[in-house]
Amino acid sequence: MSEQIHIAIMAYNEAANIERCIKSIESATAHPSDLRITVVINGSTDETHSIVLGLADSELAINIIDIPLADKANAWNTYVHGQIDTSVDHFFMDGDVWLPAGSIDYIKSHWSSDEYAAASPLPIGVSESYRCQLRDNRWLAGAMYGLSSAFLTAIREKEFRLPVGFIGDDSAITYIIETDCLDTQQCKKGIQILPATGPVVPRLGYSLATLRLLHRRFSRYAERHFQQEALYQLGRSASTFDLPRHVRQLAPHIRRLGLKKILAVNGIQTLYQPWAYFKAILPPSD
Repeated sequence: MSEQIHIAIMAYNEAANIERCIKSIESATAHPSDLRITVVINGSTDETHSIVLGLADSELAINIIDIPLADKANAWNTYVHGQIDTSVDHFFMDGDVWLPAGSIDYIKSHWSSDEYAAASPLPIGVSESYRCQLRDNRWLAGAMYGLSSAFLTAIREKEFRLPVGFIGDDSAITYIIETDCLDTQQCKKGIQILPATGPVVPRLGYSLATLRLLHRRFSRYAERHFQQEALYQLGRSASTFDLPRHVRQLAPHIRRLGLKKILAVNGIQTLYQPWAYFKAILPPSD
């Protein structure tokens, strides 16, 4: 009997993409009966739930977790600390990407999960410079990554959770693995890069909707910039690495980052950074 393949899909308003995503997973392995797919729907207001529910009536083993809060970090926490089988490796992917045929089998056959805490298949459809950056720095790609059974077991035992509201689960997990700041003893070889295959990231067209999407994306990238810097500051300064429960509690650390981080050149994102900085340090309006 072959080993089960556990995949968690984080989905927020993915009605336009989720069916393609799930069906691509089915064709990404020669053993679809081994698939155990969990779709973590977080705060969706579109038809994502009903579409996934319809697909769950097929032969695929699909579980749905529906969370009212629209937050990927909270969705990640819910899955990782839920009723999952930690005797096997788990994959995490976004609901707006899809997998090439046979890619899961390739990843599983090339990922040495008994040696590496995580696997990062390089995404397709992004710039070559970004792929090189992921490869050369051995970073996880947020579109899809795998976490080993041993590493998942360790972070569950340490009760590690991402702060609610944190943007960039991939960067946070990359930092934890690179530094082993949780002292999990499961990061001997860190992250294994798998360049030959990976998730396909959809290209954006030219429309007003695309401009709105890009505006929101760069705003979030700017917020992520300060959240990541606060995380690194915590990792360097604290004797034990303990992230707060909510991203708002990072405000004192972000406040201390200074002008250099506010004006750091990060392409178009730079224009959004002053706004993101003050949003992070000022008390919430609600």
